[in-house]
Amino acid sequence: MKNNTDKKERLHEGHRKRLSAKLRAYGPGVLEDHELLEVLLYSVIPYKDTNPIAKRLIHEFGALDKVFSQKRSELMKISGVGERTAELILLARDVGAFLSPTEKRKIVLDDEESVGKYAVEHFSDENVYKTGIILFDNKMRVLDTLTLFELDYGSAGVRPKAFIDAAINCGAAVAVTVHNHPHGPLFPTPQDRQTNNLIHGCLEMIGVYHIEHYVVCGNGYIGESQRSWECKFSESPDLKAFFRGRERGEAVIAKHKLVSDGEGFKRYKIDYSKGLNQALYSSSEEYLAALLSFFAKGKDGKQLSQSLLKRFGSLSAIVGLRLDTLPSDCGIGVNELLKLKVVAYLFSRSKTRGFCIGKTHTREETGEYFSALTLGASDEEIHAIFLDRECRVIATEHMGFGTVNASTLAPRKILEAALRYEAAKIILAHNHPSGEAIPSENDIITTANIANAHFSLGIELIAHYIVAPGEYSVIDCKRLFNVNE
Repeated sequence: MKNNTDKKERLHEGHRKRLSAKLRAYGPGVLEDHELLEVLLYSVIPYKDTNPIAKRLIHEFGALDKVFSQKRSELMKISGVGERTAELILLARDVGAFLSPTEKRKIVLDDEESVGKYAVEHFSDENVYKTGIILFDNKMRVLDTLTLFELDYGSAGVRPKAFIDAAINCGAAVAVTVHNHPHGPLFPTPQDRQTNNLIHGCLEMIGVYHIEHYVVCGNGYIGESQRSWECKFSESPDLKAFFRGRERGEAVIAKHKLVSDGEGFKRYKIDYSKGLNQALYSSSEEYLAALLSFFAKGKDGKQLSQSLLKRFGSLSAIVGLRLDTLPSDCGIGVNELLKLKVVAYLFSRSKTRGFCIGKTHTREETGEYFSALTLGASDEEIHAIFLDRECRVIATEHMGFGTVNASTLAPRKILEAALRYEAAKIILAHNHPSGEAIPSENDIITTANIANAHFSLGIELIAHYIVAPGEYSVIDCKRLFNVNE
């Protein structure tokens, strides 16, 4: 008997370390439901094996989504689940209510003058050279402002890698670079221009729009392009539309003749707040503070929560940070961020489990499924649902990744999957991690091309969902026609 016990103990020896290594190496997406729950429980059960507790919870209630629908008293009936464990599970259940930017970022800079004044405020210094970057989402809301070098911009020490890392870390869609001339003059030198061309190319290569470089001196500023933004926008209609979300959507609809009641797509808001424990947590700041009290031991959860939300703007932006380029000065480490990502994946799994194979789903159910599926994603993802002639779901499949600003919907890959599943109809979706649920011009053209390619083989593309944090829009493919005219 003793030998059997020793064998069992040796079998589980190092299990937590192996699971943590797997999580770090591949992310939460590769973990099974019980493994995600097991990792979550590490924060409240530091020394005991949490694997049996996680399995008991799922076995007792039947599925992951059922675990998160229980009351505190029911959870505490399970062996090994105490009050703190139940509280953490309830917190994880409610994460979705705040995994969207419910609070708008306070700083919105959508014209040349406002960005120039902001650059003067943050980078003007009478004695010290500063080279830095201002990062935005695609609504021109400030994500982060960083001084990257205390060197002149034209110096050989200024390297593109720091700019690329900064942009990737916060999922930026747009960048403005800045440097100051403490002693003048207020114009770029030839060396500044060379450095700027290099950094511009590197940022554009990773899908980040580098729209301007400012030289700052005293209370003055000048853009290196020496042209107004409006002028540049008029030369590039798509870039102009990029900064004016609703105008962009309207222009695309008009250009491609979407037939409908005046709209080519409809937007829907996601409300995950049903069932949220409002008595305990009334804002994303309090919610995040509660989570960090479990995950960031020895740190002031409230102060850390305020600092993170001020810097990154929303809980979804924090969860979407990359592990490999996490800013060292942001206040949380890789372990804490991993645990936040585990919470997001748990919520996502619990929501997507209700999307059943063999069933016909409404537009709202499909939209919520795609929204949960892309929760906390820092890059664009492409997903597809394959249906039979009666619109019953045959299969769902992840079709690929993109960057923070772009994804590639490959008609051939989608067609191969549709033929493999013998599907009669398809629904596509991709997300806009740092923006609005408004289709771009490329989204419209690609959707139409895929619809035409599949229609010739008797497969109908029903709709294309564009998903953003807290909302989604739907392009009805029956309304597309004469796209190439």
